[in-house]
Amino acid sequence: MSNTDKLREIAEKHKFGYQEYVDHVVSEYTALISEKQAEYFEFVKWIGFYSTTLYYRDIDEKWLRTRFDIDGIPTEEYDEYTTEELFGYWKTNEK
Repeated sequence: MSNTDKLREIAEKHKFGYQEYVDHVVSEYTALISEKQAEYFEFVKWIGFYSTTLYYRDIDEKWLRTRFDIDGIPTEEYDEYTTEELFGYWKTNEK
């Protein structure tokens, strides 16, 4: 059973006799799910593109993002993010 079929089944339980309502609810939820999937796919592509500066540590479930500071003495610094924080960073700064 596809996600759309599952959503249709849920909507039909609460449709109160209005087929148009069921169709509308299924359509809206399907569009929302598709939009979110596309957004997550773009986020994963971004991670892959920046794989040289992003590293995931399993031990503490954090992402390390490398920054190079070239003012004065060149140094390599790291920012730590949870996956949710990295997703927020991507949405705000990179999307």
